[in-house]
Amino acid sequence: MFPTVKNAEENLASKLRAERMHRMKCGYELKTLWTAELAHAPFAAAPLVTLVDDDQKLDIVAAPFSESFSVLNSETGKILSQTAWPALNLDNSVHASPIQFDINNNGQLDILFTTSSAELRFYTPAGHFLRNQTVQLPPAYVASDWYKSDLVVKFEDIEKYTSFSQTEDSKYLPIDPHVLATPILADLNNDFRVEELVIPVSYFYEEDDYRVKEKLKTLGGLEFSDIDKYLVAGITVLNLTTGQTIWNKLLDLTQVDATFPAYNIFSPTVIDLDVDGGQLEVIMGTSAGSLFIFNQDGSVRTGWPVSQNTIHGQITAADLAGDGVVKIITIDTSANVICYNKEGSKLWESVISGTSSPGSRLYDVDRDGKMDIIITTDDGFIYALNGVNGTVLPDWPVSVGARMTANVLITRVSTTHTTPDMVVMADDGSIHLISMDLKCKSQIPLGETSLVQVLSHDLIKWFSGMELLVATSDGTLMCLATGQELAEFDDARDETLRSNHMLSLTSETKTANDFSFSEKKTGVYITTTNKIETEVTGETFPVEFEIIDPLYKPGKSKYFVAIYFGNRLLMQGEFPEPKTYNVQVPAGEEPSQGHVTVRLTNQYGQIFEDRFSLRFNKLIMEDLQWLLLAPFVAMIIILLVLHGFPAKDLLPYTNQSKSN
Repeated sequence: MFPTVKNAEENLASKLRAERMHRMKCGYELKTLWTAELAHAPFAAAPLVTLVDDDQKLDIVAAPFSESFSVLNSETGKILSQTAWPALNLDNSVHASPIQFDINNNGQLDILFTTSSAELRFYTPAGHFLRNQTVQLPPAYVASDWYKSDLVVKFEDIEKYTSFSQTEDSKYLPIDPHVLATPILADLNNDFRVEELVIPVSYFYEEDDYRVKEKLKTLGGLEFSDIDKYLVAGITVLNLTTGQTIWNKLLDLTQVDATFPAYNIFSPTVIDLDVDGGQLEVIMGTSAGSLFIFNQDGSVRTGWPVSQNTIHGQITAADLAGDGVVKIITIDTSANVICYNKEGSKLWESVISGTSSPGSRLYDVDRDGKMDIIITTDDGFIYALNGVNGTVLPDWPVSVGARMTANVLITRVSTTHTTPDMVVMADDGSIHLISMDLKCKSQIPLGETSLVQVLSHDLIKWFSGMELLVATSDGTLMCLATGQELAEFDDARDETLRSNHMLSLTSETKTANDFSFSEKKTGVYITTTNKIETEVTGETFPVEFEIIDPLYKPGKSKYFVAIYFGNRLLMQGEFPEPKTYNVQVPAGEEPSQGHVTVRLTNQYGQIFEDRFSLRFNKLIMEDLQWLLLAPFVAMIIILLVLHGFPAKDLLPYTNQSKSN
């Protein structure tokens, strides 16, 4: 018995030594820098890495499934001091990542949390709830006996049974709205105002809400056993500036237990399918298997919708072949991967293993100048498909041996090889690291699982490389270093900061429609000159930014740049080529402080951003205050010099009674 145990221990120790040697050879040495236990509930959506306050340092906005909303200092993992964070969220759940929008138009980007019950809640950067800015999405109305005629109602017939307004017919029931995925903030109509919020909505009755008889009575005598007969997928577009609904649509109607139920559980995708630098289309796939494309005004694009099995994951849309044509990639729960063109024709179809996927990411795996499609599956495989014809690339798929529920992060982790690495959490409690050339593969036990995307950025300046941010299933955030502690920090290391900005993944998708990783990627970068300068005076101020595009094609590539203070447009224009530009931007009329965003949009409507914090004319205001106070102070000093310190104070004061 004892030799067997000893041999087992020796074998385990030998295996661990070999694994460590392999990790060292591959340059995979992760170090936990901090952990933050924020809730007892899981993260159902990824956090947001961004600038929240005005200290020019990255922050992390976190919304676990329940309990609280928090903003953390990315360097320490501590909740921001001298703020009202965390904000309690005990009465609702959250399936959506946070979004930034300047709802009160003061230049500072507020934070939008979208609850599962379809309530939009805004908080200031300091954590104060802007109660008067709250928006509650309204219910949809469905005929109470709709299911007696049809088991599934598709888009072309849905108006027979549904409405967005109460009707005189008492047989229509109000169905509660829910938001089970992250909305998308975009400039759909191309007016340079980023204010349209595209919201995926699922309408149904939450069982826990209607177990109480009093609540059930509000449904006009509906039996509890019948509440599962009403499920509608919808989409709503709001103007956040006005708070008004621009348009909304109901897409599919089914019962909850249908083979393909009509949930809307993934984020929409927005892109310019016509590649003319114009208005954006909205792409939405439902669990009922309907794939829609809407024009910016809410009309359905010709050739759509099309049908397939239950669509799973956000739709990926991009120019895969580099031919100037956008393709659309969907994945369904029957393991089908389908590529469509903008007219709705199927270009190719491929079959993978597993039953579901969170969507896909893009990377040129075989270095042929065309994007390939990277897909994780729930049976433990990572696939790479040729983006042109859908065939599985040689040596793929790669097994990690455990279920994955999020997309891979493609970034640079290794300190020894030059190819990028895939990073993904699996249900085995480990973070898996795989080089894109498949020569290095390792797993590092964390003792945690995660449902959401691993993020990355230069979170801690005194460590080299990028840090990884893991949001776990028990409500904890973990910051992992991929590099080493620096002996000294150079705040002006512009090339390193530029590289880290381009490699970073700050949310589930970096922007509304950026699905790719590439060494030849388009982007925009605000130079260190601006990021060090935090105070400006005068009527204008300079903004220096670089347009990056290694695949620039004269005459075809287009670059539209808009610069915002909060949500206020300061300037916009088309720029001819990738290079560094220095522009003079009008400052605000009144002293203020907030966030300046440089937003680049290319001919596909793809969005790339960079941001810094700035104070306008605050020093002038402080100087004016001192100038106004100076005569008064001078008078006091003269009186003191002439008369000395009197027995009683020169200035009146009040003395509160101790009995009070």
